[in-house]
Amino acid sequence: MARKKPLQRDAMVEEARKRFDYAVEMWTPIYDAAREDMRFSDPTDPQQWPEEVKRERKTAQGGPRPCLVFDQTQQFVRQVINTARRNKPALSFLPVDDESDIKMADVLKGLARQTEYASRAEVSYITALDQATRGGIGYFRLVLEAEKNSEIAGQLCPKIKRVVDFSSVWPDPDFTEPDGSDMQWCFIEESMHRSRFDKLYPNAKADDSDTKGWFTKDHVRIVECYRLTEREGRTVCEHFKMSGEEILTDKDGNQELSEFPAEFVPVFPVLGNEEWDEGKRRLSGCVRLARDAQITYNFERNSEFEAVALGPKAPWLVPLSGINGLESFWNQANKGNLAYLPFNDVDESGNPVSFKPERISPAGIAAGWTQLSERSRQDIQAALGMYQATVGNNPNQQSGRAVIALQDKADVGSFHYVDNLALSISHCGRVLTQVWPVVYDQAQVLRIIGEDDDPKFVQVDPEQPVGYAEKQDVTGKKVVSINPAVGKYDVRAVVGPAFQTRQAEAAAELGEMVNGNPQLMAILGDVWVKMRNFPEAEKVAKRLRAMLPPQVQQADQEEGEAPQIPPQVMGILQQAQQEIQALQQQLQEAQSGMAAEQFKAQQNFALEQFSAQQTALIESEREATKRYVAELQADNKHDIAELAGMVQLLIQKMQPPPQLAAAVSEDIAES
Repeated sequence: MARKKPLQRDAMVEEARKRFDYAVEMWTPIYDAAREDMRFSDPTDPQQWPEEVKRERKTAQGGPRPCLVFDQTQQFVRQVINTARRNKPALSFLPVDDESDIKMADVLKGLARQTEYASRAEVSYITALDQATRGGIGYFRLVLEAEKNSEIAGQLCPKIKRVVDFSSVWPDPDFTEPDGSDMQWCFIEESMHRSRFDKLYPNAKADDSDTKGWFTKDHVRIVECYRLTEREGRTVCEHFKMSGEEILTDKDGNQELSEFPAEFVPVFPVLGNEEWDEGKRRLSGCVRLARDAQITYNFERNSEFEAVALGPKAPWLVPLSGINGLESFWNQANKGNLAYLPFNDVDESGNPVSFKPERISPAGIAAGWTQLSERSRQDIQAALGMYQATVGNNPNQQSGRAVIALQDKADVGSFHYVDNLALSISHCGRVLTQVWPVVYDQAQVLRIIGEDDDPKFVQVDPEQPVGYAEKQDVTGKKVVSINPAVGKYDVRAVVGPAFQTRQAEAAAELGEMVNGNPQLMAILGDVWVKMRNFPEAEKVAKRLRAMLPPQVQQADQEEGEAPQIPPQVMGILQQAQQEIQALQQQLQEAQSGMAAEQFKAQQNFALEQFSAQQTALIESEREATKRYVAELQADNKHDIAELAGMVQLLIQKMQPPPQLAAAVSEDIAES
């Protein structure tokens, strides 16, 4: 059969293929070694026996020999992973220029927590760290997905996604930064069955003559591509999907080529141990150095097991006449669990025999096997940089301080894995600061999450000239308004105990202070109870807060939000708002065709009536408000004056436009 002529490819596709081949060439040796380490430390099925040795033992002359696995590495790998779970890296934002704001930095911190919460980013981080700790490299990525419950149709939101198989990612081999921030391009590979490929991309071309694995009989290789390019003086990240022959189009013929709103490739490597040799990168996790010691330990434990299993069992010393006729019992003496072993206690003449059956102890296990096993286990711990006391085993009953010192030593010895994860999370936060202004470019309300997991809401105002502003709505409630496009911020990931851990520690410290000085309970009681986080703690704290001395309540009020508007004044404001809406509706009706004379008369009557009512209400409620404020706080007069000014401003806003007022005056004069 004649070989098909290769299809003519687009220049972008040809460039992508060359880059993909280069990435495969450079990363394949690293991925092969990492894959062996991952299989060696696989908690579900550790492959710790070399295949040739395992095959020889299974086919050994005289019967198969055991190939048992006594994995000592997994407990230390879990120590690194679970330490990271407890001390989660948290994104922190720092203002850079004069347009940035420290309060906006706190909002961005809450927005980052919301992004991580909505993405379940902890799964992505831990998956990448697990692969880096065991195999030397892992990845997570940032994508844009349409938000289903957004108030804006088609609203895209950033989501942090995990990469299950690290060998499906083929990044630019020439990046040198540990967080991949200088990466110029990256491919994410997917093997798709032909039937699914034909269904998703019915217009796609397929070159069956390809010999580089892009097209096989049953599968097609699809790669998701990111590449940085310069466009109009700025760096752009292009994003598209391609087969080996073309950039793919959907069912409607639309090419899947888009622009990711950042100056970086949104794929983040997490590295383990990294070394460079003659321009080539070498990576490993903590398992590789411990592999030889672990293999030796398995061999020694299996040899010890064989010595016990194949060694002679304890024999019986008994005369033949003593078991004559009872051989069926004694043949099972070392095979089953017999309740008793009968023997002949008289000889053939009927005389009692003086000799009774006696069991002889066999030779024990050689002490050398036990010593070798213990030494190999110590070699494993030394290779990992962690010791038994660091994972909760304290065989020597050392003091608590000694165990803590060992744990600190282990944390220092393995901290670079968590620190590399923190570097990559920091770079992800840097990319988020470029993504947020693009995806949140319309007025909307966003949820942010505080350090204590308390949700709050902020308003996005893309026209706002400053990044952060505090406003008051008609009810007097403080509202935070942000514009993510204003200001620049540096990002770093801080590794430390979770908020709940620090809160518990702070509560313990406050408890000791209160125990030493019970008078502090009257001042710090509400804070201490709230930190305890037990059921109904908030209710108890609220009652204790109400019993605080006046000067403490005043200090809290000065640091907190603006004082609440009295209910009487709130009623005036709400009624004024309703009147404003009614007048606005009348204006619209008048402009749409209502008779001018009728509208002018109604408008004049409504204005006079509203002015009289408001004047009477304001005078009445002003006196009531003064009495109310005087009873609560003597220094609140300034706030009441502001509220009265707000009411007067509302009245002024109700005055008709100058043209309408002039027309009304003329009509009144004519009548």
